[in-house]
Amino acid sequence: MNLDVVATRLDVGPEAVRAAAALLSQSERQRASRLAIHHGSSRFIVARATLRRLLAARLDVQPQETELVYGTRGKPALGPSFAASGLHFNVSHCDDLAVYAFSWGRGERDVCGSRFAFETTRILQLLDA
Repeated sequence: MNLDVVATRLDVGPEAVRAAAALLSQSERQRASRLAIHHGSSRFIVARATLRRLLAARLDVQPQETELVYGTRGKPALGPSFAASGLHFNVSHCDDLAVYAFSWGRGERDVCGSRFAFETTRILQLLDA
């Protein structure tokens, strides 16, 4: 499996949070506004904007053009317009650290759902140690 992993910090200055918020969809901005703790809101904004930037770079589109849909628990997935791209991803975060993992190809969805998710969680644990 070809796996691309990116780790990033989520605690950034207010200017970076404002710039990140400009990349979010209306529903993502509404979700961020419902987060009670300021750090939770800014971390969500930065994490989601970073996801959009990373996906956009892999899909050759602008971050705002990256269509995301959400599962019942809020887990993001590529929207229908990118379904045929073959790109799969997983996001894990803990405190101010986020890890994004990406893979390409058919038949990797099961891997993304199990081992793929485990690998990103394990990377978070190693980085936090």
